Amino acid sequence: MAAEISVTWWQVLSLVAGSSFLTTTFSLAVKWLGDRRKRKTDREFSTIYLVASLEAYANDLSNAISDSENYQGSRGEAGQWVGNVPEFPDLPETIDWRALGPDVTREMLDFPVAVNGIRGMIAAFSDSPHNDEDDEVSPLVREKAALLGLRALQIAASLQGNPTGEAISLDDGDWDLKDWLTDTHNRYLTKRLVHQAAMARTADDMNALIAQATDVA
Repeated sequence: MAAEISVTWWQVLSLVAGSSFLTTTFSLAVKWLGDRRKRKTDREFSTIYLVASLEAYANDLSNAISDSENYQGSRGEAGQWVGNVPEFPDLPETIDWRALGPDVTREMLDFPVAVNGIRGMIAAFSDSPHNDEDDEVSPLVREKAALLGLRALQIAASLQGNPTGEAISLDDGDWDLKDWLTDTHNRYLTKRLVHQAAMARTADDMNALIAQATDVA
């Protein structure tokens, strides 16, 4: 006679709970592995996009330097006038910044800001009536274009796991954006106040003439 097997409700619930726990754990593990694989793929493709954008920008800068040199050397017969460094192109919206991490994101978002800063500095320098286009503006454009190109290639190499030493600084000790904006604000504020004062004097003079004409009448 077979031995009688006695199973309590508690044992049944324990078996079910244990089975559910293992199933849930397995499902979470599979999901984690899938997410991890997706993040890795997103990071790799985002890196490809960034590297391609940086290298293309470095080529644009190189072409700008060549155009500027040819234009000046041929007295306008070849190349073209280059009054500033090229703008950095908009990055693809498909880039997954979270997958790239904060360090890469910060470096990539800082670079276009630096490009715009240099463009602003060159524009301000060009606007000065004392600076000659060929003798002073063009060499400055070429210098900064070369610097930005080197930095773009450096960031691209770093993204590919091939760092090339200490980061190239794009700061310009001779020009500060905040100082330039402050000086510009003060200059135009003074200009507006002088204009308003002149208009007020003109209005007062007109009122005086009208008053005189009324008295005579």
